[in-house]
Amino acid sequence: MRTYDWAKDLRGLAQVKARVITNLLPDPVLHGGLVFDGKKSQLKVLSPDGTRVAEYVVRPGGLSDRRERLVTDPEAEKIFWKDEPASAVFEWTGKQIDYRPERGGRVIWSVPLPLELTGQEWSSETRSWVGWVVSPRTLFVLPDPYRNFYKLSWTSEGEPVRFFACDRSRLVLVENLSNGLSRFFYFRDGEPIGYTIFDFAQGTRRAEITAVRSSGCTDFFVAGSFGVTRVQYTRW
Repeated sequence: MRTYDWAKDLRGLAQVKARVITNLLPDPVLHGGLVFDGKKSQLKVLSPDGTRVAEYVVRPGGLSDRRERLVTDPEAEKIFWKDEPASAVFEWTGKQIDYRPERGGRVIWSVPLPLELTGQEWSSETRSWVGWVVSPRTLFVLPDPYRNFYKLSWTSEGEPVRFFACDRSRLVLVENLSNGLSRFFYFRDGEPIGYTIFDFAQGTRRAEITAVRSSGCTDFFVAGSFGVTRVQYTRW
């Protein structure tokens, strides 16, 4: 298990420069209501009061073809916060994660965890498992093909928004910082390689991210108190 700390291990890494940052929408997204469908190039955004869904077509220079409709609470729940299907590979039981090749099959191996998890996320697309603890801020990562298990920790200046695998070798940690800025941290094969600091509110107020969606590892849609912003990289 590897442990990384911002002050000791990560502060000296190179800052990664985004190729393009595009402000798409000015209205705040307060509930994390953001969905991006890369196959349809479609972005769905929930209104601040949670009563309407706006659908946009994503173009290279921005958004077009807006369509808006009313939505009920159950519909919004299904559109924006539907969980991934339960993993057929892993089962989390308290302070332990079990690996099963097939659901209901015998346990092949188990990894004990030093802390009780606050939550977990399984990606059927990248076949990676991520677990996290809010206090002390700790992340556990088990990426496909499940040969390495990583533990990551960081200082209290960063509040995690999301930690996810954007492909099978690269991981992204998205944080709100205590100074009102935002930070993306990048890992490749479990090793930290760099980060980017953002001021999504452009100095007008504190920025708070509520949702992040990605199309691969170079195209991100970020929503929060500042509206919706697209961040594109050449590579990292």
